[in-house]
Formats: sequence, C-alpha cells, structure tokens
Amino acid sequence: MMKREIYLEPDSSLAQGGGRSVYQHPEQPDALIKIIRPRKSPLGLSYKMRPVKRRFGTFKTAYMEYEEYIAALARSGSVPSFLPMMLGFVGTNLGVGMIVERINGPQGDLAPSLTQYAAKHGLTDTLRAEVNALVDQIIAYEIVAFDLTARNIVVAQEHAEAPRQLMLVDGLSENTFIRGKVWIKPLYLRWIADKRRALLQDLEATGKAANTASLP
Repeated sequence: MMKREIYLEPDSSLAQGGGRSVYQHPEQPDALIKIIRPRKSPLGLSYKMRPVKRRFGTFKTAYMEYEEYIAALARSGSVPSFLPMMLGFVGTNLGVGMIVERINGPQGDLAPSLTQYAAKHGLTDTLRAEVNALVDQIIAYEIVAFDLTARNIVVAQEHAEAPRQLMLVDGLSENTFIRGKVWIKPLYLRWIADKRRALLQDLEATGKAANTASLP
C-alpha cells in the first residue's frame, strides 16, 4: 500500500513559484511533489463572487489544472506528450501536495526552463520551430494555459544524445471569471495567437540580452 503521509525536508525544495514549492518525491525518483502554500493576503471580493474559489480555496489552481488536463484527455482520447503526467495527491508534513511527473534534462537534473535555455543559447531557428510546434500541439488539444510563458515551459531531454522536447509544466486552465476561451473557438484562437507572439518576442529579447551581456 502506498503511503498516505510522506516526510519532506523543509529546506530541500527544488523550486518555488505560483504559490507552490516543489520537492523531489522521496520514494519515486520520477515524481515531484508540489506543496500548495497557504495564502498570505486576506480574502477579497473575488473570493466571495467566485464559487470555485469558495469551494476549493487554496486548491483552486490544482482543481482547475486537473479540469483542463482531463478535458484534454476527453477531447483526444490520449495523454498529451507535452504535459507532465498528473499522478494525484499525497499528505506530507508540509501540507497536501500534488504529485506530478519529474521532467529531466540531459544530465539527469531537472530540465531547464525555456527562459534559462534561451538566456544561454538564444532564440535559434531550431528553437523557434520547436516553440511553434509546442503551441500547435496545445491548439490541437484545445488546451487553455493562462500563463503560457517561457518560465512555465521546460526543455526536456532524456540524455545528451536523445532528441529534446519542450513541455508545458505549469500555468494550465483559464484563470478568468468569465471563461469564454473554453467555449468560444474564435476567441480561443485569437488569444493563443497573441500568446504565441508574446512568447516568441520574450524569448528573442532574452536571447539578445544574453548576447549583449557576453560581449567584452
């Protein structure tokens, strides 16, 4: 039987952001645990007006990510290869955590974010094509990712000789009060075209900044 309570070293987080801290699963090398940190700010008017926030509280984002993930499964009948697998929840000494697939880089460490990769290598033609291919996959699955940015995309690679793959590891769902992009296809397509454009512009700026910084 799997453990329902896992101990995590408080100071061993691998990453933090978006109200969550990320830890290595101590019993599953290919899994991470995302601990949802409690809110620090007081509950505002949006909490009272939005039933999802009232019902799920700090787990609202987790609920919406799972909803978007399952919707993609239902539409396609397959698990998207560009999303990490979502593996459930577990109790820990730091609170309840989401279990997700660990995505690695070529040396076995965590895969770098697209922001980190572009800062090191720039926005090459190959990388641009890979970004466009990822967005095309997202469109094919009709996935809404409110935070489709380079910091939420990682460059996965099983080993140095393996082909690399861009994967969207965070930012799923439509984080708005009126969720029009989920139901209105033309609105969705316009929105994601803007996201694609902004993502490429951000990567180009990151690459140029890195090149400028490296000049003598």
